[in-house]
Amino acid sequence: MEYKKHCEHCKKVLGNEWYVVHRWLDEFSKQDIANHRRARHHPGGIAEVRKKWGTEAEQAAIIHIMDDFGFIPDEKWYNENWIEN
Repeated sequence: MEYKKHCEHCKKVLGNEWYVVHRWLDEFSKQDIANHRRARHHPGGIAEVRKKWGTEAEQAAIIHIMDDFGFIPDEKWYNENWIEN
């Protein structure tokens, strides 16, 4: 999903765009568009967002990852399903 769409979805659900969360989650997308999600789109990334910005930001991270995957992938899922390009 595009950055702008992530922000719009969070604004609708949480009342805040949480652009900082979306930017942080997708920080590596310009370096590795195909594999950037593996870095932070998982429970550990969500926990890091909570530590950095609090519980509402954590909800924004969950929304972001659910928008991208439809579920929250864990390390096992990445190891079994993710194809590195």
